[in-house]
Amino acid sequence: MNVRTYERSPDLRPVYVRVVGYGLLRRAGLLGRHDQLPDVALRLEDVVPDAGHLAAYRRVCGFADGGPVPATYSHVLSFPLSLELMTDRSFPLPLSGLVHVRNTLTQYREVDPGERLTVLVHAEDLRPHDKGVQFDIVSEVRVADELVWHQSSTYLHRQGGAGRSGSAGRGSSGGSDDTSPEPRWEEVERFGVDASVSPRYAGMSGDRNPHHLHPLLAKVFGFRSMPAHGMWTKARALAGLADRLPPRFTITGSFERPLLLPARVVLAVATDGEPRPYALFDEERDKPYLTGTVDTRS
Repeated sequence: MNVRTYERSPDLRPVYVRVVGYGLLRRAGLLGRHDQLPDVALRLEDVVPDAGHLAAYRRVCGFADGGPVPATYSHVLSFPLSLELMTDRSFPLPLSGLVHVRNTLTQYREVDPGERLTVLVHAEDLRPHDKGVQFDIVSEVRVADELVWHQSSTYLHRQGGAGRSGSAGRGSSGGSDDTSPEPRWEEVERFGVDASVSPRYAGMSGDRNPHHLHPLLAKVFGFRSMPAHGMWTKARALAGLADRLPPRFTITGSFERPLLLPARVVLAVATDGEPRPYALFDEERDKPYLTGTVDTRS
């Protein structure tokens, strides 16, 4: 695999221009089609989390001030590289219409905010799905040669007109198992989510999908109101579970349906099981927005 090294994080403004431009070229048949993922890894070296940016991330996602870098911050560090890769001419699928359906993140040890990091991103495993095709964006964060975070984000590209972009539908992400018994849930916390969370997270993370930016734009894309970002829901769940976790763990998350804002939600964890199921529910606790597991085994 070829490695493309960056001295600074890619500027996302031209990236979003490419999203529109390449989309139009694809529709017009003027952009060549590819049937495989690019054989390249993008590498960003000498990254030190900006203190103000990290503080803003903690506030919007509900993490306590100070201490180690939150594990889900690795997604924000790697997102510009991911977007750069997925908007390259060689990428086989258009970015518009992609749905983030699942995320698996392993923190191998806690990371100090002052450590110098190397971020690597590549795409793998383009495969058929009953609603289209899926692939994984894999990111690693290292301190020197030590792997400290590993993340795999699964994206779905719908084909054949199956549904709207915004939710893969319950179970379609592969995160739900309808044959398993329902866990006995322990409520961790119950809280409200203000509509400002979506544009605040968009500005801080760089994930400026239009339906996250304004209620009117959300309606244009078929939503009653702005949906929260999937990775905000996972980060907020992790913030609620943080006091229960050791320095090393793996946390999965399947994005079952959009969390439309404002909302009141319930974070719950199963009373037993390893890996331990958790979920972010609506206030009645009958429909999850996010389901996953936390594995604390070494």
